[in-house]
Amino acid sequence: ASLEHVHDHGYMHLDVKPENIIISRAGTVYLCDFDTAQPIPNRPIKIGKKSGTPFYMPPELANGWEVGHRADIYAYAVTIYEMLTEVKPFEGQTQKVMLANQLNKRYRIRKMREFNSNIPIGLDLLIHKCLDFVPEKRPPNMTVLVSELNKVLGAR
Repeated sequence: ASLEHVHDHGYMHLDVKPENIIISRAGTVYLCDFDTAQPIPNRPIKIGKKSGTPFYMPPELANGWEVGHRADIYAYAVTIYEMLTEVKPFEGQTQKVMLANQLNKRYRIRKMREFNSNIPIGLDLLIHKCLDFVPEKRPPNMTVLVSELNKVLGAR
């Protein structure tokens, strides 16, 4: 809901990762570190300087292509994948290989259920959709993603 709030107010974060998520003792989730945040453009734009953390950076940002708010959806999905499986979605023996796999359009991410059989199939499919190499194949915005998450998790 934090990222949805940011997007609803016209900004993209561009550095979503576990280190930028704080959970209070009461269970409230906070998104922090807005150093790289930018207004959401009407259509994707090129960003002069790469910003963010490589393992959470979507291919379009890492490659210097046009970027929009779906970059945050990708980084959110990497974060969820890692939180639920305790591994990053792009495997490799070294960081260099992992980053190369992340930028490889043909690389196939393993199902989260291979690491954690308690993950609902619908959630696994949805997170994989958010990790698509092509931004337009990801959910159109966080509001839609949150709605889809609620459906697959049985929440309202």
